[in-house]
Amino acid sequence: MRELARGAMGVVYLASHAGLGREVALKVLHAGADASEDEAVRFLREGRAAARIEHAHAVKIHEIGEERGLRYLAMEYVRGGSLAERIQREGPLEGREVASLFRPLCGALHEAHTRAILHRDLKPANVLLDESGRALLTDFGLAKDLSQEDDLIATRSGQILGTPVYPPSRPGRNGRRLCRTHG
Repeated sequence: MRELARGAMGVVYLASHAGLGREVALKVLHAGADASEDEAVRFLREGRAAARIEHAHAVKIHEIGEERGLRYLAMEYVRGGSLAERIQREGPLEGREVASLFRPLCGALHEAHTRAILHRDLKPANVLLDESGRALLTDFGLAKDLSQEDDLIATRSGQILGTPVYPPSRPGRNGRRLCRTHG
């Protein structure tokens, strides 16, 4: 239907899932059918890791698949945008609101940890807010599955993945602080 977001590995679209009869967020690899074996394996691991997490504050995976060489993840569509977009639009949040958003996210991270999954890329861009303001954890593209001995693709020595430095600048320099009180 339309593009929602772009990341390092993929593009997320709003799509209509005929089988489920609802809108979904459809993530596809940038490289499409030309994706390397490493990219394809990493993408599949992202979907499988996220699908194992069953928590009210984690985006749900409905389907992992491939169609004509195009790998995709069909995920819960969360209306409302990311926490990063909200901070950019409205500025830093009050401390109490940050705490109220992050307490349930900690529950989602705990659920991931009980399933031997480390997210490894927690940042405002990977927190989606639904229309009521409920925060949901998303983007397990850099997740490490500790239950898989061969999960080495995303952790090669010297390879930089994700967001090496967050926040992108010092607090207070460009209004990108998360919290007004504590930076």
